[in-house]
Amino acid sequence: MRTKAKSHFLLVFIVATFYSIVAQARPSELHVRTGGFWGKYTGPIENEVTVPGVLDIDYSIFTSNTMAVNFRSLVVIEFPKVKNYYNFAGVGLRFFTRGPAYEINTEEDGFNYQAMPKWRTYFGGELGLAQATVISYGNVLQTSSSLVMLHLNAGAIYRINSEIGISAQLNLGVGSGYSSVAVLTHNLMGLVGLCLFF
Repeated sequence: MRTKAKSHFLLVFIVATFYSIVAQARPSELHVRTGGFWGKYTGPIENEVTVPGVLDIDYSIFTSNTMAVNFRSLVVIEFPKVKNYYNFAGVGLRFFTRGPAYEINTEEDGFNYQAMPKWRTYFGGELGLAQATVISYGNVLQTSSSLVMLHLNAGAIYRINSEIGISAQLNLGVGSGYSSVAVLTHNLMGLVGLCLFF
């Protein structure tokens, strides 16, 4: 099961690397967030989990001033046991709703124009693969499921300066299992962290 999760992350890394080479000149941003996770599983095995330890990393490459292609990877781990509950890797789109999505510098007739939005709001989603621990039987034995997931999200970014900002996001995931333990799931995450602009 862990090798499947590693292959999911490797696939997203390869796609993100290829796309970033193709789109070198485009503005981009990196989000690193943490927060809480709630998930519910139904099907052959039913369970509900709440975990406060989420590490969420996503990289966005802007295709226009209102849209970006997004590559996302997140891990849900319970501390101090260091028990992995959920891994996700996916690709999606993000649409910005308040003004320009990134800093614009233009020069016209000898004048330099700069637009740097302080607040940006967005909505979007990612489609990808996930590995979830449906239920644990003590510290060693667990039942896991491989899932096709759709994550829908909305968030806001406050720009501190031209290089860094604060990012907050609410994320809803829905999915269906395709492994021997084929559960249906939905989960909810609240995330906050930093945004780096490139």
